[in-house]
Amino acid sequence: MRYPPKLTQLLLLALIAALVACSPAATPIPLTSTPIPPTSTNLPPTSTPAPTSTVSPTTTPGPVSGKFDAGDVNLSITCLGQGSPTVVFESDWRDDWGRWGKIMLDLKKDVRVCGYDRASLGSSDSQTGLRTSEQMAQQLHTLLASAKVPGPYLVVGHSVGGMNMLVFADRYRDEVAGIVLVDSSHPDQFARSLAALPTPYPEEPTDLTDLRKDLTLDWTNPDDSSFPEPLDWATTLAQVRAVKSLGDVPLVVMVGVDRGYGNIPPELKASLDKVWLDLHKEYLNLSTDSSLVLAEHSGRFIQQDEPRLLIDTILELVDKARQK
Repeated sequence: MRYPPKLTQLLLLALIAALVACSPAATPIPLTSTPIPPTSTNLPPTSTPAPTSTVSPTTTPGPVSGKFDAGDVNLSITCLGQGSPTVVFESDWRDDWGRWGKIMLDLKKDVRVCGYDRASLGSSDSQTGLRTSEQMAQQLHTLLASAKVPGPYLVVGHSVGGMNMLVFADRYRDEVAGIVLVDSSHPDQFARSLAALPTPYPEEPTDLTDLRKDLTLDWTNPDDSSFPEPLDWATTLAQVRAVKSLGDVPLVVMVGVDRGYGNIPPELKASLDKVWLDLHKEYLNLSTDSSLVLAEHSGRFIQQDEPRLLIDTILELVDKARQK
């Protein structure tokens, strides 16, 4: 099922706010969502959904909604449901937590779930200057403490948010019960994808020309007001590359298969598919307890294309954490 249109999305977010408001201490938060340009490839299908949660949860505090101190900025966070570990969602670059709304509503009956907005997004306060994955990981850690959201945390990161969560897990490993990378970005994705492209040639397909431009574009654009999250890409990618091992922390790497490149030669699509899959297989080496899940009917937004697959994957890690 595709991500709902704007009206349906607003109704969904209003429902989440209403659920949070059932708590006397709750304060509803207005939410927005910003679409992001796609990246990457078509892969061969393989995987099956994980079972739903079967282990009884331990009790955790009630709903949370509001802005809390995150060290150098106040960030908004919303938590629903009960049960440890706490599942914390990290959105893609320039995307607020509303993208996870339907996933959170489904999961809240089995486990506590939290979505938050990074600085300058959604209901969080604005922050100027370039930022890095390490800075955002530190802010999230401080935010969780300020909002009295206890660990252990099962962290779920989409695209650039996946890189942030890898850094978070590396810095605060003792507090992390598991990691789910949802079609995560990779430090080498641009360079390796570009290397797979042919030398520009006359009358090449427009889609190929556009893809080459996307892969060489400077996404930082710190002076562009339409980019509320200017990233220090060089430092961020170095921080992610510095994550060498997460020990035995359970790690699931999810990859969308139905990526689409438009009108480019089939053999080039196959090459790009292989690049993308190889990059994600490298992530598997970060943990001695890792697995790859291919979302056969998804593009890069698995949470909207195959939400059940993502939900079952998360619940499998929730069960694993509860059995320890």
